[in-house]
Amino acid sequence: MITKISNIKFTQPIQLDNDKQQYKYTQYPQYNYVLNNTTNLSLINFTAREFYQTLENNYFQLPSGATPDVFQKASAMNILKDNDVIVTAPTGTGKTAIALYAISKNMNEGVKTFYTTPLKALSNEKFRSFQKIYGEDNVGLLTGDTKVNVNAPIVVMTTEVYRNMVLSDRFNKDNRILDNLKTVIFDELHYLGDADRGGIWEQSIILSDPDTQLLSLSATIGNNKDVANWMADSKGHTRAEIVSGKERNMETYRARENSPVHTVLIDVPSENRHVPLDFEIVECLAEGQSRTNKGNKGKIKKAQTPPKRFPTPSLTSYQNLVRKLKNEDKVPAIFFVFSKRQSNEILNHLSKFGERLNSEEEQSQILDILKKYKEEGKYLGESLNYQALFRGYAIHNAGLLPTQKELIEELFNKKLVKVVIATETLSAGINMPARTTVITSDRTPVGELNANKFHQMAGRAGRRGIDTQGYCITMAVNKKQAENYERLIQSSPDNLESAFRPDFSFVAGYYATCQNDDLINELLEKSFYAYDNNPQIKSKKAQEMKSFFASRRRIMKKMDFIKSNHQLTPKGELLAKLNGYEQIPIIDAIYNRKLEGLNPVELVGAVATMANIEPKFENPHKKDDADCVYYHSNSNLQRFVNSFDADLKKFNVAVKQYDPEYRETQLEQKIATHLYEWAKLNAENDDSVENWKKLYHGDVGKTIKNEGSVFKEITTTADLLKQMKLIAQTGMKNSVDLSEYNYYEHLSYDIDEAISLICRNPVEV
Repeated sequence: MITKISNIKFTQPIQLDNDKQQYKYTQYPQYNYVLNNTTNLSLINFTAREFYQTLENNYFQLPSGATPDVFQKASAMNILKDNDVIVTAPTGTGKTAIALYAISKNMNEGVKTFYTTPLKALSNEKFRSFQKIYGEDNVGLLTGDTKVNVNAPIVVMTTEVYRNMVLSDRFNKDNRILDNLKTVIFDELHYLGDADRGGIWEQSIILSDPDTQLLSLSATIGNNKDVANWMADSKGHTRAEIVSGKERNMETYRARENSPVHTVLIDVPSENRHVPLDFEIVECLAEGQSRTNKGNKGKIKKAQTPPKRFPTPSLTSYQNLVRKLKNEDKVPAIFFVFSKRQSNEILNHLSKFGERLNSEEEQSQILDILKKYKEEGKYLGESLNYQALFRGYAIHNAGLLPTQKELIEELFNKKLVKVVIATETLSAGINMPARTTVITSDRTPVGELNANKFHQMAGRAGRRGIDTQGYCITMAVNKKQAENYERLIQSSPDNLESAFRPDFSFVAGYYATCQNDDLINELLEKSFYAYDNNPQIKSKKAQEMKSFFASRRRIMKKMDFIKSNHQLTPKGELLAKLNGYEQIPIIDAIYNRKLEGLNPVELVGAVATMANIEPKFENPHKKDDADCVYYHSNSNLQRFVNSFDADLKKFNVAVKQYDPEYRETQLEQKIATHLYEWAKLNAENDDSVENWKKLYHGDVGKTIKNEGSVFKEITTTADLLKQMKLIAQTGMKNSVDLSEYNYYEHLSYDIDEAISLICRNPVEV
């Protein structure tokens, strides 16, 4: 079901043979058949002159004088023929140039391109990048809480936003933004296997219009053939005929001649990186350890405190490693640290005791950039470590405000910050190329580091056109950790596994249009979870998916969201409008009028409670959130929080009866406190920057982890409020009496006011 081109390694100039209207490589003529063997190895059916023109017009947007690689050309030829293309290649090999080719081609043809990413931060970065390339008027942005120029020929969005679009279009046929859409680009396709987000990608692919071209870009994937075959199945493409090319061990696969459109897998092995990557395992002291004498070879003294279950490098180890990198000319460097708290500790230590990485001239340049931000009205928050910045250090993670991230990225790209301490999210395509990456632990907060994440982080090292060698250093505090790193370095990419589990809103959206199970059975049978070459296994796994869907439906019937004939109840119609979150308790609270009587400030606190529910972890040492609540005087909000908490616990028990693997959830009451206080301050004073300072430095600030965490709480709350606006409007349309209509009407007004109270600088979403 796929066409595959593998082991592509060389960059060659090409010339046009005007007599034969064919391309030929001026070097390595044995590759000519890739483009145009006219007997039985023809890969692409189009005139050579068409492709030549796209090179002349530089659809790849390559720097002047640069030529595209073989895998980029092969991808472009298939895009030009309207094939679906999947490219799996190491980080830094030039996958983005293929996306730019598709975008440029579509703009020339007057059709739309959607560019989807897994993260809002990455969407924002791509939005800014594309604006510089194609002009501000030609680029739009959709991230759930941000809508900019959505009718532009290029629209950047999170994959979740695209899923919501095609879900709505498939079930309701009313999404005009999809009109004239030619190509959807899935950046970071390997997120298909992400436990939290993977289901969104799977649904997006299954629900995409069969006539929409899909271009998927990914780091290396162990089972990329299976992923490509599954995607081909979902589009109805036929199995490809396989042809082996014997020159330079390159294999070429082509579609059957009777298949006008097919799926092409282009796999670029890790050894074909433009910048070779060198790995090194560095022995480090664990936190709490010390040496009995000077030098790295001294005898290690045991820690005075009991060792941690999973030891981490000492702060001195980071200091020593930075010195090593500076002396060996291996900066700029990215240190991947999986804890925001630990990242701050490392930054604070390096800002005081680390090597000074910036000259006086570079410090002066930083000062000029900071002045520019101030003149432009870009507020940089209260927690930025300026001492670290001037010395050449910074952190980059979810603990920062967007303006802080923007500053760090600008300084890093200008080589004014030379060491960035980041979480693994930075490995997901954000443009911060480094000479060296440092991986500081073989464990993440959710378990052992897997091969895919390891190689994706390592692959950020080595800047094409700048470096001739990239470096990945791992910090090992014991023999076992060193052995784990050795295994990861030698490991092949992990296989992706399906994470698709239909949520309650998906079920409601389906039955809003369909009263039988024909279409849903088709969709579930097309899921990646059900994909298998063995028909019996495929049938069994498809049945498992159908059983899961049926269990969701039973819960919804039990809780009065679906009638016995599969029609939606009034509550069910509201549920179909909600994407994400703990859907049933939220809709119950809205439908049962538990928000009635709350003013806009109180409504902010109530919605913050619902928007920021977290998985339940049994931790006897965790401080009770009740000790952190500061709004005791507001009885209305406290009454709602208590009531919603009780309903959530009942919901957890009810779902467990039907789904034993369901993960229980719990409230984080301090988040309601943060948002209530933020809204209250803004209701009393129009100076939102001054209000932010009061929030961060006041009593409530004692429960704030960092500015970025509050930013996330506000954005999720704002997103839920915006969805509730649509839910309230649906409630008004479906009201059966004046009292019900008035409730939803007042709720709609209060939602507008609540949004205006929290979406203010520095959180303008």
